[in-house]
Amino acid sequence: MVQLTDLERRIQNLTARYDKKVADLLRPRKRQGPQASARAAKRQQQLRDYRERHHRRLARYLTRKAKLEQAIEAHRQEQARTADKLAQLDPNATFFEVDTEKDQIMAHLRVGLHNSALWARNHYFGSTYRYTTPLTLWRTFLNQDGFYKEMADRIVITLEPFTNSRVQREAVEACRRFNERQIKTVSGKTIEMRVAESI
Repeated sequence: MVQLTDLERRIQNLTARYDKKVADLLRPRKRQGPQASARAAKRQQQLRDYRERHHRRLARYLTRKAKLEQAIEAHRQEQARTADKLAQLDPNATFFEVDTEKDQIMAHLRVGLHNSALWARNHYFGSTYRYTTPLTLWRTFLNQDGFYKEMADRIVITLEPFTNSRVQREAVEACRRFNERQIKTVSGKTIEMRVAESI
């Protein structure tokens, strides 16, 4: 709307300047003499040139105005359609709340997994891994395949051997530190971690 108002103001100013200029060119001149007809012909040429420039400029403004009016009308029609759709909605309809409980549970599990990896790094791994990220720790150690065996008094988890001999030694040392703490389950069974010997 602001653009349309500004364009209409420009058209009005353009028309006012045109009318004033044309009136000035058509006004009879008091000077007469042998050059009077030549000056009159020159004014007529100026008038034709000025009219042509004015009409070109006015055509551009009117084209822009038509496009703006079409855009405004399309926007009004869209508003009317939206208002009709809103009017057709049932004010007594039941709105269903989005259940985000599962998302919250998954977020808590991710945080717990992240913190547990940090805790394991600080307590079971040497100074080499002091600044290792949980993702790197997971890829290097915690994602290793293995075997689970539950007995009467303990649960034994045996990891498959690592292909890298240095990682193998550090994993064995981490398991030793873990076993020294005698970690127990809620039922009282001791959790024992082992690493199978590399072939």
